[in-house]
Amino acid sequence: MVDFNTQLVSALETVLPTYYEMALTSEAKVPCISYMETNNYSVTEILGATIGYSRITY
Repeated sequence: MVDFNTQLVSALETVLPTYYEMALTSEAKVPCISYMETNNYSVTEILGATIGYSRITY
């Protein structure tokens, strides 16, 4: 499994400080980016021979 979340956060951190939405507090530096995963499900119709796929929405 590839942890796409760490790749996403690393890329966003190059632009602005990035925080998970549910852990965001008033002490966060602003401006900032907040993110939250809204959907993560397996895609059964496009299974590969050795790897499964997911559709992740932020």
